[in-house]
Amino acid sequence: MVEFGPRERSRGSIARQTLIKMAVRIAIVIVLITAAAYFHIVSSVQEQVLGQLEKYVVERGQREQGIFALAEDNHAIMKRAITERLQALGDADPQEEFARLFVTCDDGVTRNRPELYDGTKQAGVYIDESLAIDADVRRRVLVFHELCTRFGPAWRSRFQDTYISAPEGIMVLYWPEIPDWCQEATTELDIPSEQYSWVADKKHNPRRESAWTGLFFDHVAKVWMVSCETPVDIDGRHVATIGHDITLTELFDRAITDHLPGAYNVIFRGDGHLIACPEHVENIGTRRGDFKVQESGDDHLKRIFRLVSRKADDEIVVENAEHDEYLAVAPIEELDWYFVTVFPKSIVSDVAFGASRFVLLLGFCSLLVELAILFLILRKHVAAPLAEFVHATDQLARGNYDTALCVDRDDELGTLAGSFSRMRDTIRDKLAMLNREIADHRRTEESLRINEERLTFALEATSDALWDWDIITGDVYFSPRYDAMLGYAPGEITRSFEGWRRLLHPDDAQATVRIVREHIERKQPFATEFRMRTKQGGWQWILGRGKVVRTDAYGRPTRAAGTHVDIQGRKLAEHEREELISALEAQNAELERFAYTISHELKTPLITIKGYLGMLKEDLAGNDLLRAEDDMARVDNAADRIDVLLSDLLELSRVGRLINPPEDVRLDDLLRDVLEMVAGARAKCKAEITVAGNLPVVFGDKVRLQEVFENLIENAIKYMGDQPEPRIEIDALEDGGEVVCRVRDNGMGIDPCYHDKVFGLFDKLDQQTEGAGAGLAIVKRIVEVHGGRIWVESEGQGQGSVFAFSLPCRCAAASGADALQEALGPRSGLNLAGDRNGA
Repeated sequence: MVEFGPRERSRGSIARQTLIKMAVRIAIVIVLITAAAYFHIVSSVQEQVLGQLEKYVVERGQREQGIFALAEDNHAIMKRAITERLQALGDADPQEEFARLFVTCDDGVTRNRPELYDGTKQAGVYIDESLAIDADVRRRVLVFHELCTRFGPAWRSRFQDTYISAPEGIMVLYWPEIPDWCQEATTELDIPSEQYSWVADKKHNPRRESAWTGLFFDHVAKVWMVSCETPVDIDGRHVATIGHDITLTELFDRAITDHLPGAYNVIFRGDGHLIACPEHVENIGTRRGDFKVQESGDDHLKRIFRLVSRKADDEIVVENAEHDEYLAVAPIEELDWYFVTVFPKSIVSDVAFGASRFVLLLGFCSLLVELAILFLILRKHVAAPLAEFVHATDQLARGNYDTALCVDRDDELGTLAGSFSRMRDTIRDKLAMLNREIADHRRTEESLRINEERLTFALEATSDALWDWDIITGDVYFSPRYDAMLGYAPGEITRSFEGWRRLLHPDDAQATVRIVREHIERKQPFATEFRMRTKQGGWQWILGRGKVVRTDAYGRPTRAAGTHVDIQGRKLAEHEREELISALEAQNAELERFAYTISHELKTPLITIKGYLGMLKEDLAGNDLLRAEDDMARVDNAADRIDVLLSDLLELSRVGRLINPPEDVRLDDLLRDVLEMVAGARAKCKAEITVAGNLPVVFGDKVRLQEVFENLIENAIKYMGDQPEPRIEIDALEDGGEVVCRVRDNGMGIDPCYHDKVFGLFDKLDQQTEGAGAGLAIVKRIVEVHGGRIWVESEGQGQGSVFAFSLPCRCAAASGADALQEALGPRSGLNLAGDRNGA
């Protein structure tokens, strides 16, 4: 056996050197992959955290802002009630009621009578001792007291109190927690000088709208609050101010204690007054709310205020690089407040570091397992064969040529080749592992790309179109939504200010361009409505907003940006609302005329009944039975007249109510049934009635349409006059999507000056005929409910008449079946008092 000398043994084994080199290389790869994973995790977590942070602060801002919007809605209700009550009182002087409820105290102030006052259920009253109490003051105080007592408890769940003040020195307050506020207020109270009073006067509030006070501390209630004040003017005179006090104690608690893990919240006003901050709670209380960020000496807080004050309007999350944090901002616009969530970046890096540390630990564990496996393989299949090979080469180096290696032998070379093959296989396994990691990395990149595409799609799916105008070059960038909003393909609209101007409606172009240029020159935000031409040639209503976002060294605007919002639906809704108002006004006018007609028609028979009842009493007293019978006959006739009138009114009230669902009606079948109904009247008159053949199909309530033809045929028979050969002709034809039906007679005829009057309620041209004169009014109502119209044609007396009306034909009514169903429903007809069962 050949022994190795010290020089040979000190060289070390190839297996050990290979293991060390491979371990170092794999460790470097693991560290690089871990670093890449760390930065990727930081980026992903940062994007997710910022999205969640933005959503969180927007929801918080909306939640805090909701109470302020509710206050203004309450005031609108109260303002309407005050105006209506004061106008209803007129010039009345409720002196007795005022004296019953209120009394002038020893200090000259007028307050509630103690024996009648319960501050937990009623509103307290304070009238300044210097105010002369006249009828006007008494009216207002009683109205204020009534409304505060009524509305105050209903609004108590969301607001500390409800009160109404007057600029002359009147305060009416419902505050159950402080029931004696008005009783304890001294003569030193100067209501006109208080902020909650002068904030609503004409000097400080010329626009006469709801306004908010600044933050103040109520020394009686011992709470911080702000007030919403709404002025009430009647005939240009400021008669009252409606107020709500909103406590900020709960807002303070939520701002300090309710926050994201690791973050904290800050609230400050636009002018720098600090409202809530966990580090300055004591300072805010000591300074009684007059604690400004600029005077705090806190550089960190000042930095937050500067960044929030200078941020863009559409920017929600701002980065504070100096303090390594993010600032999420939600403005509370009614109070000019900013709700800010301070979110340290370390939260994101800590999450990423923990995930990366796990990746690194897992990599090194994998490395140790791989090295152990590799060591066993090298020792068995590489180290032993190489030792034999080294032994042979050493013998050869020492000159021992007896030991020779045959290069043609398959065993040693095969062993060496096999070792290299196994090494190659091992390297291949490592490369496969790396390739899998690279594939995972590529899948991650693909996921990021897909997320970016989804974000792009989300922006394109919103209703707002973005624009960015380079004022110097005139070029304008429009988001894809801009083209889609007007029906154009991407890039089809010229990207310039002039291209935008050419799309404006001619009636809007001059005013819109002037508004935009004036606001740009003044560097003021603007919002204006205008119409733009669509690709189809129509006009689309747009709400345009924008502002200057960049100026040059001389303060001249160089860039503006904003949005276009599609408001076509809102404009259509406004137009429909105006049409509905007009329709309601017309219906009210019709009801007034209807009530007047009823009153007039019923008055005559009632007067007759009353007169003959008096005569009947006298005749019975004189035992004149013959005249008494005549009186009773006349009373009976008048009662029959009233019965006829009421029957016609009930029939008119049924018009528009659904007897049967709307359906396709064959006029041939319908007229066959109607002619059977009027057979008696027809035989009495001996009238010849002819009906045209192949009549069209209409869409409507079959029972009501029978009433129409029955009334018109009976009307033609009734007014035949002395015609020796009475004749009635009925036909119908389709004309432009509707069916025009005609009932022609050769009777008395109608003077053209009475053509419109014949359809009036109780208007009879011949007072000697039977009936109350409601038949044609009923016919007109039924036709109009079906969406048609009715008219009469006649050349005058003795020339006969033609009553014509239109109805929707079957094809035109198919798409309007639901609308007709609603039109024929209970709401479309008159609903007379007493007709409660739909009879």
